Amino acid sequence: MFYANKNQWDGYISLLEITTETNIHLPKDVTEQVAKGLVYYANKNRWNNYAKLLQDAMETGIHLPENMTEQIAKGLMYCADENWWHNYAELLASMKKLGMIDFNDPTYQAISEHIRSLPSEDQLFAQEYISFTLETNGSLSDFYKKNGPYAVFQSLRDTSIALNDEEIEETKKVRDAEVWWQEHQGFFGAMLSLRSSIAEGFLKETIANGLPAVNGKISVYKKALSNPEARFLVQEALRQGQIQSGHELGVFLETASAFVSYNKIDDLRNIVKEESSEPLFQRAGSKLLSSIAYDLGIDEREVKEWDVTKWNLEYMPNLVSNDVIMQKYIEGGDEGMENARELYRAIMKATFEG
Repeated sequence: MFYANKNQWDGYISLLEITTETNIHLPKDVTEQVAKGLVYYANKNRWNNYAKLLQDAMETGIHLPENMTEQIAKGLMYCADENWWHNYAELLASMKKLGMIDFNDPTYQAISEHIRSLPSEDQLFAQEYISFTLETNGSLSDFYKKNGPYAVFQSLRDTSIALNDEEIEETKKVRDAEVWWQEHQGFFGAMLSLRSSIAEGFLKETIANGLPAVNGKISVYKKALSNPEARFLVQEALRQGQIQSGHELGVFLETASAFVSYNKIDDLRNIVKEESSEPLFQRAGSKLLSSIAYDLGIDEREVKEWDVTKWNLEYMPNLVSNDVIMQKYIEGGDEGMENARELYRAIMKATFEG
């Protein structure tokens, strides 16, 4: 109610996500609150936030206002004029879920055909892949090819389901692999939208270790893959040859997630774009080391005097990932995790200062 009354809708979205994840009972006036938030974002032409609030409302089962068609139509037109194709595709996918798309409308028929031609359990994969491809001015012509992203997605899914059924060790399998794939298909759409053989190989290697191993990757890489700018920088680093293996891709995805957590995506952009003989991971790790230290309350002058060559910078992102995961548990109501996080941060600070 506080965020709604103050028109602080970004905070409202975060609170709604936590409420959904923790199964907290929603207030009676949540429908009116969401409607107010959608109007606010529509009037401000903040269509990325509009799509996010709309998506969270649908996932929570909140009744949506009747004037959705006019609002989204306005959003589609605005996003097309501004070349905001990621937001355009998100709005389009929302219309699909709401049953609002007129497939005879030539305005978005070519794009919507890519989504509606797939089985319903594959449409989230298509949404993620198509939205990012459009945003980066990529071509969708390979989508249905024999060795294209959709065929790769199907192959990965079929192979992993077979391996999961054959796996004896319980820790290396999930209870229902088909349900698991329906829930996580968006992750694979995001990864394959990088349009890289390294990304494809990385997915194959990770799946070979069992689907539970993939769960860890999804959690750690989520911030980078859900941030359009971060995902573009990962793709750019791949294109430039600054990432040479699946291991390096995993490290950089976690690094990008850490930069997103610290709201320092501009720093990462500069690192990717700069010409340097120093490896990408050393430069990014060095900057991340400083950000972690500042976050722990260590004086900036002291950080500048450190000899970064003594640090294994590749593992800097792990420190941030652990902290973010603990913070999420705290936000979900885990009181014991708050003490654990304080201890973790105290140990980090002592290590940094020692």
